[in-house]
Amino acid sequence: MSLDANLADAATYQHGPPHALFARLRAEAPVCWHPEPNGPGFWALTRHADVLSVSRDSATFSSARAGYMVQDMDPLAVAQSRLMLLGMDPPEHTRLRGLVNRGFTPRQVARLEPRIRELSRGIVAAVAPRGHCDFVGDVSGELPSLLIAELMGIPPDDGRRLYQLTERMHQTETPGDAQAAVLEMMRYAADVRATKRARPGADIASVLLAAQLDGERLSDLEFDLFFLLLINAGGDTTRNLVASGMLALLAHPEQLAALRADRALLPGAIEEMLRFVPPVVQFRRTVTADLELRGQKLRAGEKVVIYYPSANRDEEVFAEPDRFDLRRSPNRTSPSAGAALTTASAQTSRASRSAACSRRCSSGSTRSSWPVRWSGCTPGSSMARAACRCASAPRPDASARTCCPGSAQQPPSPPPHARPRWSGSCNTPAPWRTSFGCTSCASRSVLR
Repeated sequence: MSLDANLADAATYQHGPPHALFARLRAEAPVCWHPEPNGPGFWALTRHADVLSVSRDSATFSSARAGYMVQDMDPLAVAQSRLMLLGMDPPEHTRLRGLVNRGFTPRQVARLEPRIRELSRGIVAAVAPRGHCDFVGDVSGELPSLLIAELMGIPPDDGRRLYQLTERMHQTETPGDAQAAVLEMMRYAADVRATKRARPGADIASVLLAAQLDGERLSDLEFDLFFLLLINAGGDTTRNLVASGMLALLAHPEQLAALRADRALLPGAIEEMLRFVPPVVQFRRTVTADLELRGQKLRAGEKVVIYYPSANRDEEVFAEPDRFDLRRSPNRTSPSAGAALTTASAQTSRASRSAACSRRCSSGSTRSSWPVRWSGCTPGSSMARAACRCASAPRPDASARTCCPGSAQQPPSPPPHARPRWSGSCNTPAPWRTSFGCTSCASRSVLR
């Protein structure tokens, strides 16, 4: 059957992920050919099992072969992306991940938890007396800024300054300004590296620089690029999940009341937030060998795009998938790109989200009567504020293949205070525009 494809249309995501459309795709075309206006097209994968399989099988579905953004990248951008964890395949990915994990052992993450809780208490205490706040700017955006400063052993104000640099990278309308922000952050990373090598501290930056795996250490460039990745993608996913997770709690007051009454629900609540409002929309891989998947013939060199919001509401895996349930068990969420930094750094991220939600679920701290303002994306932003996702509008394509069904019905509009603004592109220069934050965009115009 021939149906309209609109997964790259900004209007599709105007009120959030198109869950009705994803449900149709899972039922009618779980491996669906999606045409591109300025490209060869791609396969859209929406079933949980397929998303999981692609995520785990880098030999068949490669990140390094042609990059991980939906739009095709030029050879130089692909080569640059292979310097980053997100753009690597084994064995390079295995080696770098092993080195980075030396800085994020479970013991080190456990040692950080009291400090994360202290930071969370301070953030909430700063806004609570006002009785109102811009939740993303004042709360969910503040936590990763301060946490990353703590991890890297740098002053808190520098953490905020680095956050502002990421905003410039992804929001500016002037490519030159975005490039200047990238270079400024690279210089800062080099300064941190030099300082920590000369005077190691108890921070994770010092641990990373001293870490060895089979006699190898992180090179200067590997540390600097991981620093950029951590500041951008690591902070971005935490901001997104804390904001959208809190919004989900406010929209489901019975779940919020249950969490306030029983804090033992918190670990499961974090997992349910990751499932219900995943901080990342999609990721791209490239097929390395001809294969057949659910009756469709995929050819070597073709693109596949996996959709986490759809996988996390797969009826074959989750009972009542559209229900927000903190007691859901088992809860087999798909591995999102937000966790792709490293498994261990994801533990740090979960710890920060847990501390943040614990503090904000305290009695009176998340009253639905609060005039909380949920900031939206500014044009070109990669920041998915309050579950905002960036997308670009497609153009007509005369593809003869079966393509994705269009959504005949828009989901209900959220209340005005919760309605984000949806942007259509970002201006981040290569290679960082392919690595930071933009991984949470559905935009096809990232690499223009």
